[in-house]
Amino acid sequence: NGAEFYERIELLKEQERYEDYIDGNSEEKRELLNIAVPQERLDKYTLWYCIQKTLMLFLPFMALIYTNWLLLIPRLLARKMYWKYAIGLLATLVGISFVLSFNELFGGGSKLMAGESGNVIFTFSAMIEAFGAGLLALGFSTPVYLSYNWFAQQNKIDGLENERLNTELALLKSQINPHFLFNTLNNIYYY
Repeated sequence: NGAEFYERIELLKEQERYEDYIDGNSEEKRELLNIAVPQERLDKYTLWYCIQKTLMLFLPFMALIYTNWLLLIPRLLARKMYWKYAIGLLATLVGISFVLSFNELFGGGSKLMAGESGNVIFTFSAMIEAFGAGLLALGFSTPVYLSYNWFAQQNKIDGLENERLNTELALLKSQINPHFLFNTLNNIYYY
């Protein structure tokens, strides 16, 4: 249990071997780790548990990014409704931050944050951390989306320009052909 772990650490400090515990790879260190982290707690971290925690972390970020890409940018930012875009983005970010604040990675939802009854306690600091992580995700994803759309639009414009030039060339060729035919007929007529 935890008390036994701290007693062993205190004993090592008294014997001035605490640094050996931190730096070394001794038997005592392995023994202390076995005391501090029981096997039944390690068994909890199976592959399925890790997949669940990963999904709980990435699904809110994906919802944030795709809401921005598929809803906010095309409907508000592309139409130059900058204030509405900022408000919509802030509301989405706060909502996702609230959801993410219950994730263990941001300090919420862990046993340490649970109250006496075992219920998860919401912490504002976890929400602030999740908000910062959301801003970071948006900071990377929005320029990627905007640059992809810009290049796609440039390719479309270049294609239309090439099509216009080919049409003009075909029109000029069709205008030259009757003159050439008329001149040829005139030459034959005079000889």
